[in-house]
Amino acid sequence: MNPQPAALDSIAWPLRGRWLAVLAGLVLLTVAAYWPVTRAEFLDYDDQDYITRSDLVQGGLSGSTLRRALVEVHAYNWHPVTTLTHAADWQWFGDRAESHHAVSLAWHVASVVLACFVFGTLFSSRTAGLVVAALVAVHPVNVESVAWLAERKNVVSHFFLLATVGAWIAYARRPSGLRYSVVFVCLALGLMAKPMLVTLPCVLLLLDVWPLGRWSGDRATQFRLLLEKLPLLALSAAASYAVLAAQGHRQAGLDSVPLAARLQNAAISYAAYLGKLIAPVHLSVFYPHPGSAFRPAALGVSLVVIVGLTVVAVGARRSRPQLLLGWLWFLGMLVPVIGLVQVGNQALADRYLYGPELGLFLALACESHAWAASRFRAPLGVASLLVVLLLAGLTFRQAGYWHDTYSLFQHALEIDERNYLAQHLVGEALVDRGQLEEGLAHLDRAVALAPRQPRPRLARGLALYRLGRYGEALGEYNAALAGVQTIGYGFNGRGAVLLALGQAEAAAADFRRALQLDPRDRPAQHNLALAEGIVGLQRGDAQAAASALRRALELEPRDAAAWTYLGLALVAGGQDADAAAAYREALTITPFDPAATNNLANLLISSRDPRVRDPAAAVALVKSLCEQTHYGSAQLLAVLAAAYHAAGQTADAIRTAEQALALPNVPPTLRAQIANNLGAFREAAGSSTPP
Repeated sequence: MNPQPAALDSIAWPLRGRWLAVLAGLVLLTVAAYWPVTRAEFLDYDDQDYITRSDLVQGGLSGSTLRRALVEVHAYNWHPVTTLTHAADWQWFGDRAESHHAVSLAWHVASVVLACFVFGTLFSSRTAGLVVAALVAVHPVNVESVAWLAERKNVVSHFFLLATVGAWIAYARRPSGLRYSVVFVCLALGLMAKPMLVTLPCVLLLLDVWPLGRWSGDRATQFRLLLEKLPLLALSAAASYAVLAAQGHRQAGLDSVPLAARLQNAAISYAAYLGKLIAPVHLSVFYPHPGSAFRPAALGVSLVVIVGLTVVAVGARRSRPQLLLGWLWFLGMLVPVIGLVQVGNQALADRYLYGPELGLFLALACESHAWAASRFRAPLGVASLLVVLLLAGLTFRQAGYWHDTYSLFQHALEIDERNYLAQHLVGEALVDRGQLEEGLAHLDRAVALAPRQPRPRLARGLALYRLGRYGEALGEYNAALAGVQTIGYGFNGRGAVLLALGQAEAAAADFRRALQLDPRDRPAQHNLALAEGIVGLQRGDAQAAASALRRALELEPRDAAAWTYLGLALVAGGQDADAAAAYREALTITPFDPAATNNLANLLISSRDPRVRDPAAAVALVKSLCEQTHYGSAQLLAVLAAAYHAAGQTADAIRTAEQALALPNVPPTLRAQIANNLGAFREAAGSSTPP
């Protein structure tokens, strides 16, 4: 027996007593299953663009944020409602990631409760409502939508999807302008959270056919029902235009992903999505697109599944209309994200099932309504409870992988070691932890798997830069940026390498390019000011150099290198006391920094300002650094020798200079300078020993 809706003018579905207790238990089970996400961190995968580096979000809730959210692209998307939820989180919780995650979980729980009432009302069946709610609540395929803060748009839009369906049921029961307005507003909010809901008006038409029973053989009625959808379709069209405009440059061109390959991947993905709903194991954050290779076996099996299920659903449309409704809901809601317009490099994604799965869940819920009335009610109830608990356990495990970037993508590598993005982000995470060589090995693998992808190369360039292999790093950055000119942080990274290589003017040009791409990029603003300061020093313009370096320090007060360069500029401008203060600030930030130590010591030795000159302090300063380096730096020993000489400790100066000359691999120019100084020290000591 299939559930049938009550008469449209008398729908009533109260949830009381034990049913309310069951729903409360489901809410608690949902929170328990997703509890690991409340301890998760921000990810280094899109969370930066959405939250941690977004000045739009970090502006908090304000009139300015509202205006910008409505007119600006945020993280390559237009979703102002989602943007405002992130802004609210930042205003209330700041950078406490666990609180942001708790809010996403709250949205999911709200959807679970709403699904229970919406589908229970739609079919006048508590059982049907609870079945859909339970599957939404704890199916592991939904973990990605809940646990990934960058996918907040998914949980918000899902809530408004259900609200739109609920409002449509109320409108269908008793049409009025006010009730239609509620539908319109709910859909608009859903589309402004995530435009994936563009096919929802078509789903509402399916509901008109069954179970709402509004569709009839009368052409006038059919025309009126179609006309009803036009304002909603206009909303969908506007949202489609907005997202295509926002993501235009991210869409893969027809040459890179041919139409035949996109059609093939779409067919295979439909079957793969079914498989994930039936057996939710080996779920990954990223499934690489296979490209244009022909996959006859996978394509053949997928087409058989799709065509076979379509034939079954159409054949059973009179006896089991829920099958056709659920199947068309599933197929139709996946259309915007099935890859016919390829955005990104994924073949499919778990998050795309969050709305489409409702179609299959409602079909199963209708079947469960019939089972509940059968003589097998008790064993089926027990079996259903066990399935829900099993799914909750799988969800708990899957949610644990989302704790941090490394854990998430290490899990992805365990599923597929040829996943280039997982190799890339595991490598990047290791580099951030200081495990440079291990991280570089993963990045080497990522570049080998996807040589045309720029971001793994940029990450590899950063690893080489941190290893001090500047020439190789520059080559990697050049290779990455040759193919794409729109990655601002790539130009910022290459600029840093050029600075390290002493090419300050070229570095400044790269920083300017980074700021053209993102004028609010604070690191690039800082780096440009630093580069301009160094250029000023190279050109002998101490005033311009000092001005630029002060700008750099306003942006990043704890940049030891900027303080050191400022000291050089101030010395060139005759401001020795201020220069000494700048060098000391650098050493406060980075104790034993060789450049700052060397420069401050030389200033203490040679300054004509009696407030600054202090050779004894220079001796103590450089000696402490020599101890840190085990007296293995000829440059530092040369400075220490000069400090001893200036402090009147000529014997120590001679001994230290001789120690420096005894070191291996001393550069010829430095060796000549030390030898010359040694001669002067000996002469001052009245020594007759030849140099």
